[in-house]
Amino acid sequence: MKILFVTPYYPYSKIPHAGGKDIFHLIESLSQKHTIHLLSMSEDKDEIINNDLKDFFEEIEIINKNSTFFNRVKSAIKNTLRP
Repeated sequence: MKILFVTPYYPYSKIPHAGGKDIFHLIESLSQKHTIHLLSMSEDKDEIINNDLKDFFEEIEIINKNSTFFNRVKSAIKNTLRP
């Protein structure tokens, strides 16, 4: 099965919060039998070069958190969720 993970940060094993650790272990486990793709937001694309998780993905797309595209998407989501 092909699985797309969409994350607000690039996941890695030493991330300092429980949610990130759960995502790391889930990806690690699923990648053994499935094809995993990642769409993640990050301020630094270079952080994935030395990352212990990059080998689990078939494809990685990083959206810069400071990009105009990211800000437009974030704004659209906020406007959609407003009462």
